[in-house]
Amino acid sequence: LYDTSLIRNSYVYALSNSIGRWAPRTIPVEVFLNTDGSALDSSAYVGVYALTDKVKIAPGRVDIAELKADAANEPDITGGYLLKIDVPDENEFSWRTDHGLDIDTFSSVVVSSPKIDKLTAPQRAYIRDYVQKMENALHADRERGWKTRSYLDYIDRPSWVDHHILNTFSANPDAFERSAYFSKNRGGKLVAGPVWDFDRALGSNEDLRSGWDAWRGENATQPWHFGWWGILATDPEFMQDWVDRWQSLRRNEFAGRNLTALADTLANAIGPEAAARDAAQWVDNVSALDGTHAGEITHLKTWLLRRAQWIDSQFVAPPEASANGATIALVPVSGAQIAYTLDGSDPRALGGDIAPNTILSSGPVAVPAASNLHARSYHEEMKDAFPGSPWSSAVGGPASSPLSPGSRLSNISTRALVGFGENALVTRVVVADTQTKSYLARAIGPALAALGSEGTVADPQLSILSADGAEWLRNNGWENGPDPAQVAQFTRRVGAFPLAAGSLDSAVSVELSAGPFTVEVSTPNNQPGVGLAELYELDTNGRTANLSTRAFVGVGDHVLVSGLVVQGVAHKRMLIRAVGPTLAELGISNALVDPVLTIFSGDTVVATNDQWSGVQGSANVAAATARVGAFNLGSDSEDAALLITLAPGSYTLDVRGKAGAEGIVLLEIYEVP
Repeated sequence: LYDTSLIRNSYVYALSNSIGRWAPRTIPVEVFLNTDGSALDSSAYVGVYALTDKVKIAPGRVDIAELKADAANEPDITGGYLLKIDVPDENEFSWRTDHGLDIDTFSSVVVSSPKIDKLTAPQRAYIRDYVQKMENALHADRERGWKTRSYLDYIDRPSWVDHHILNTFSANPDAFERSAYFSKNRGGKLVAGPVWDFDRALGSNEDLRSGWDAWRGENATQPWHFGWWGILATDPEFMQDWVDRWQSLRRNEFAGRNLTALADTLANAIGPEAAARDAAQWVDNVSALDGTHAGEITHLKTWLLRRAQWIDSQFVAPPEASANGATIALVPVSGAQIAYTLDGSDPRALGGDIAPNTILSSGPVAVPAASNLHARSYHEEMKDAFPGSPWSSAVGGPASSPLSPGSRLSNISTRALVGFGENALVTRVVVADTQTKSYLARAIGPALAALGSEGTVADPQLSILSADGAEWLRNNGWENGPDPAQVAQFTRRVGAFPLAAGSLDSAVSVELSAGPFTVEVSTPNNQPGVGLAELYELDTNGRTANLSTRAFVGVGDHVLVSGLVVQGVAHKRMLIRAVGPTLAELGISNALVDPVLTIFSGDTVVATNDQWSGVQGSANVAAATARVGAFNLGSDSEDAALLITLAPGSYTLDVRGKAGAEGIVLLEIYEVP
């Protein structure tokens, strides 16, 4: 009745599979049904059907771990679960969330698998609590104006973007409140999908809620306001991910020729003869357009093209980019500027601001083809558009590095003189966009001596302090901690060198909530020496937004040396500062009067600075300082600072005093997202 093209479900499922999101496979079949045992003949003909995969947990379908029957504790109890928003069956566990979902009076959050008789009380409690925590995090992050994104602890955002695009592009009138599936693998987050039930979508002639020229048909689900999706849509990062993904798909799987070719392929698999037999069997399946199946397919293809073009028109188009020999030419679109960088970083900053190192142009731009170019259109008048963004997706050239997924600061290690009082080795970490993040923290002295270092601290003490200075925990000797076996396991996992049995090196694993914390290495026996403070990321929750180290800088082996690891595929924009003179203005005695900061990749000098304001780009350094919320450096101070984009890899940061000067320095490493 609703799908006279006979391919609407098959079409969206195939489209989903083409973009890497599993959906049920379909095969068109003609069905003959005989229930009386007589010969199977034309009188038993019942029409064209789509033989379809069942949505279930299984290899090649929803490919996640089966939930163990006796799972009662983590990690086993964490998955897998197949959930949906729908009307529950009697054999399914379901509930309503605390905030509600704006769903109709019949739908609930439903565990589709395992069924209720296989789902134990602890398992029901776990998955219900997990979904509720996700919903609570979404509401809390929105209330904070998206200064936090702890909801990312619970959802796999790229899958939610794709699921929203598929439902919104197809103008599915029941999107998100019926047949809306999710899955949660063991140890994983909530993944949106697979898609299901699109017979009324894609411009169905019998359901006028599915038009091509509006986000929402009359009495249909409002895709940008409904339930969890309506909250997510107000996060500028979700919205930009949507725009980026949509415009990328339009250059590939959603290009007009591909959209229409898929419709032809599915229609040809049925064929005009089978479609005519179906129409003869079911009068409601006769096309209201011209009476033919071909007419229905033409209508569908026209709808697809119009729909895609209409969605295109709602967003800022990317700049036109064309390679011409040794250059790439960029041409702005009407009403927008070109915003671009040449160092692998994104011209758009987290939250939607213009990044400090971005170049803006209202006219055409030509850059070398070998540039690590990323260019977006920026249309300031679109700042308040909803749904929408002032930014297009990014375009680049043959030498452009990926922008996503974003890289992480996964490890910092600092070698310096460990003393007591102001001369303790102090590392500060700021955790963002998560409720908890796990680290392995180590304070190394004797192990350095075993590796050949001289003058090492004999008995390093490790302390973790909260933002108010309260000591969370202390460790003297890694085997004296609460779980030395776990510390040894984590040490192997992150690839750190092992600590000898019986050594006085200290180490603990710790979960930190969002905000600032301090890792302090001191010498309880007032026996100073060279020590190593290490902090390793143990999970991918949130991000390490800021790392800083305060230490005494001497000469020779007593200079401050930090190791930094950028992990991932994307380049990372960072502000790195070696602060001495400004510390003196803030009341720190014996501050280093003239620090020199050098960044190495292996033995190669990447960049160096000895006075932040005396070099080209100091205005960008000042802008980045304001963006990350760091304290200002004096306009003519001898503090050192670099705004730099680093490729994934390992780096060494060297801080020493100019002309052999000594004193306390603060090394700061900021992510500038």
